[in-house]
Amino acid sequence: MTELLPLYFFKQIPNLVVAYHDGRGLFRPNDIRVRSLDRDLQRWERDNKDALKRLAVLLHKIVEIAKTDEKGLLEVYRPDVDRLEIR
Repeated sequence: MTELLPLYFFKQIPNLVVAYHDGRGLFRPNDIRVRSLDRDLQRWERDNKDALKRLAVLLHKIVEIAKTDEKGLLEVYRPDVDRLEIR
């Protein structure tokens, strides 16, 4: 779940539907649950507040660079873990 929370946060997925099937492709109707992710997502956002602020700054810079190009075209490339190139 920890690895999936960032994905759910950015896709704004508020709920998970958890269901189990019987091995023959049929879901057990009495064993279907909806789980709210609100608290998990709020905690993830709070725990990653600084990283999200840095991401917002980076995205703003990329948009500004794109605006300077006549066609608004650019390529964002990550050749290494600690490097980002904008072409």
